[in-house]
Amino acid sequence: MKFINKNIKSFFVFVISSALLISNVYTVKKAESVMGYLNDLFLNRNEAEAESEITEESYTNYESTNSTKADAMIMEGWLRIRSSQFNDQSKFPLIVVGDKKFGIRTDKLGFRINESYDAKKKDADSPKSNTFFYFRLVKNLIYYSVNKKDINVIGTVEVDSIRETNLYMSGQKKQDVCFSLTDSLLKHWDFCAESNHMRKKWICKLNLGLGKIKSESECEAKGKNIGVNKNGSSSNSNNNNNEKGKSLNVENNEDTVFQPIIVIPIPSKDCNAGWDYSAKGQNWECGCSEGGQQSPINIPDKSAVVDSPVSPLFTFDVIPAKSPITTIEGELKSQEYIKIKYFKNALRILHSNLGKVVTLDGSVYIGEEIVFHTPSEHKINGKGFDMEMQIIFYGRSKGDIAKQVILSVLFQKKPGVYNKFLDDIDFFSLPNAANPERDILHDLYIPKVFLKSSDDNQVNMKPFSFYTYQGSLTMPPCSEGTIHYVVADPMPLASAPIQLFQEAIRANSESNEIPENNRETQPLNGRPVFFFDKEKYGLGDIQEPKKIAKPAGHYEKVKKQVEDYLYVSGLDPSGLPGALVIPMDSK
Repeated sequence: MKFINKNIKSFFVFVISSALLISNVYTVKKAESVMGYLNDLFLNRNEAEAESEITEESYTNYESTNSTKADAMIMEGWLRIRSSQFNDQSKFPLIVVGDKKFGIRTDKLGFRINESYDAKKKDADSPKSNTFFYFRLVKNLIYYSVNKKDINVIGTVEVDSIRETNLYMSGQKKQDVCFSLTDSLLKHWDFCAESNHMRKKWICKLNLGLGKIKSESECEAKGKNIGVNKNGSSSNSNNNNNEKGKSLNVENNEDTVFQPIIVIPIPSKDCNAGWDYSAKGQNWECGCSEGGQQSPINIPDKSAVVDSPVSPLFTFDVIPAKSPITTIEGELKSQEYIKIKYFKNALRILHSNLGKVVTLDGSVYIGEEIVFHTPSEHKINGKGFDMEMQIIFYGRSKGDIAKQVILSVLFQKKPGVYNKFLDDIDFFSLPNAANPERDILHDLYIPKVFLKSSDDNQVNMKPFSFYTYQGSLTMPPCSEGTIHYVVADPMPLASAPIQLFQEAIRANSESNEIPENNRETQPLNGRPVFFFDKEKYGLGDIQEPKKIAKPAGHYEKVKKQVEDYLYVSGLDPSGLPGALVIPMDSK
């Protein structure tokens, strides 16, 4: 249908919403019967019936003829779901509301985002994060809704076979919580449960629904995943018998039961436009307020963290003050000085290659930004610090493009102590809101941040202890999937540089308050924090800057006499002073 104008479109949306409210005629007492009705719709595979509206008459007829029929549902619970199918607009077309288009949103890992997630709701009927949905399994059909009480079906997968998965969540071993399925069209789907126990239970119930096993006791045989294909080939499960597993009763509740198989999109707003640090990030929206793995955090005491020998490979080279290249985005221009800029309420250094980090799994991240925060964003055992320098590395290897790694160095005041790296930036001439850009006249080498101005000029990368945890960017869009390395021992720094950094971010010259540009610490939400102890494990994987080896020995000055031969045509001398004629046959 083609609409004439926006008023008619708005009327259409109003009609749909009204229809949903009118359909709110089923009470709690019928919840179990409605779910049984849905199960039969899917088991019958009757497309016309499945897409039809549940009317009072059809529901009454169903209830009278199927009142004694066993419930076909054999499993339900919370799962995450991801698939490349979500990007296929022929299967999941964009929905137009007014002059805007809306589609399925996914996070950085490709998991579908639950638009109805509310971080304030902590009850058992609501998802724990914005990527969890409530799933129900009927024979070999798995379908899901936004929460436990809502039976508005927003997606289905007709399972053909179970596959091995290469997917693992942060902090989990391979296949610890995730499993993969192939549907009837041989399309691939990934699912992640809340625990390894629930993963095994889902795989068992799926095998039961596919007819690969006759009872759940077979799943416990030697702990193997029965019916899991290693090659991903089809198992032709559509020809399986109709044996059903035990049913799970749907809990009675007082929530409204809506019509199934109706998708009502919720328009997403433009989040955090014109954001600042005035409220310390408490007024930031969307992923910043809804995410469960946000940064910064208050790092617990060493007694509450996990000891770890794992360290990444850091590689840093000296960065010339004048760029030898011109980058595509124009941030760097050939033979021009690197800039330090006042941008988005912070002082930042942008560069195409500030260094490299390679993590244990082989992922490669390239440093592209340095950000300064006063006071620090991270705290250690409840203690904050005077300044924090964050080096942000962005993923370059396949599968890591949308991920980040952040190395944070904390500073605390100590009289008379200066820092070699900050000296090279020239903190006496920092940009500000009125003059947002200044040249950096000295070469930069990030490992100098671990050296005092009084240290020997021979620059070596010092080993350091650090904390590691899974978090997010500390500024919008607050992207999660970010690995944080926080240097455990704060660097001493005189008050003058700290005060100059504070003054540089002052937006109002008339205000007497000390300017700050840090985000408040975020809940840990059960995330583990790891600690690498340099004294215990040593940090031998840090590459020192490239140097030209000096040969042993010394130089001596020696006078040398050099004879040069010139060819002169003819027999007459050239007349040059000191020139001697040498016959041709004598040479």
